[in-house]
Parts: sequence; C-alpha cells; structure tokens
Amino acid sequence: MKKRAVGYLCGVVGVSLLCLSIGTSNTEAAVSKTTDGEVTYTDGELELVGSDLPDSLDFGTHAIQYDSNKTYYATDSGTDTENAAATDLTPGKVTVKDGRSAATVGWSVVVQQTAQFNDGTADLAAAQLSAFGDPTSVAVTGATDFAAGKLELTPAVDKKVMGATIADNGKGTTTLDLSHFTLEVPGASAKSIGTYDSEIVWTVSNTPAV
Repeated sequence: MKKRAVGYLCGVVGVSLLCLSIGTSNTEAAVSKTTDGEVTYTDGELELVGSDLPDSLDFGTHAIQYDSNKTYYATDSGTDTENAAATDLTPGKVTVKDGRSAATVGWSVVVQQTAQFNDGTADLAAAQLSAFGDPTSVAVTGATDFAAGKLELTPAVDKKVMGATIADNGKGTTTLDLSHFTLEVPGASAKSIGTYDSEIVWTVSNTPAV
C-alpha cells in the first residue's frame, strides 16, 4: 500500500510539470510598425500690398493767389482740402508681407516722388509733398526718413519709409499706418490755370535695412 501511494503522487507531479511546459512554448514575440510623418514647405514671397496705398491724392481746386503760403490736405472727395480736420482725409498703409525662408531676412521700403508737380509746361516750384505716420509703432528698426512723424518727399530721390534689419527678422506682416498727406505750396510760386500732377512710387526690396 505504501508503494502505490508514492507512485500515484509522482504521477500527479509529472502531469503538472508537463502542462507548465506547454503553456510557455505558445508565447509569441511582440510585432511593431513605424509610421513616418512629413510636411514640406516651399519658399514664399516678399510683397508690398499695393491695395493698402491710395491710388491718388486729391489736393483740391483753388483760385490762384500769391499772398500767402498754403498747405493742402488730400481728401477722398477733393473738397475741404485746407482743413486739417477734414472728415475724409485720405489715409494709407505701407504693408509688407514676408513669407520667405528663415535663411533670408531683412527688407527695405522706399518711396520716390518721381518729379515735381508739373502742368505739362512748368513745375509748381518748391511745392512740398509729405506723408505722415509713426514708424516707431512698427516692430522693425531699420532707418527711416520720417522726422517727428513727417516724411518729406524730394523729387527723384528715394526716401526711406521703414525696413527690417537682419536682427529684426521682419517675417510675417508689418504695417505702417499713414494718417494723411499734405502739399505745401509757397505763395510766391508761379502758377498757371490748369492741373499740376506728380507720381509717387513705393518699392520694397530684399535689401536688409540698416
């Protein structure tokens, strides 16, 4: 009887070990999958938004006189042009959009009055065209020809409006508000019946400001 009891116990232990061995051999290795993500950029542009600048500056119609100097304000209606507080003063914006690569930084904006106001025969001598704005309000620090908020144009000469230095970067959109434009005419300047006009050209270049 003692021998049978021992034999039975060994049989049970043998079966238990066999089950454990079978369970371990069925475990499979983990499988992984890698997914790659990507985004591609192409170079953008350096742009001056022309639609933000006025198409014309109307300083009104006036009787010829020689007794005093006059300052005229451009208005949308071409009326009330001797009133600094006119309700429709013509404003403007110098807006630059820089979408170029981060490796290309800096830009400059200049404006040029191509020639003096002229009626097709003679100049309106010593007439002074000016734009008004605050270049300290923009986040670029390039040199500007604004003085005390006034930019006096000189015929055939580029005037610095604003610019981004290499340190400024100047990416994205930069906007300088122009509140109004004036034309100062000396009383002594010779004047003829008719219309005097001049052309103003605004230009942005990829030359970093200094």
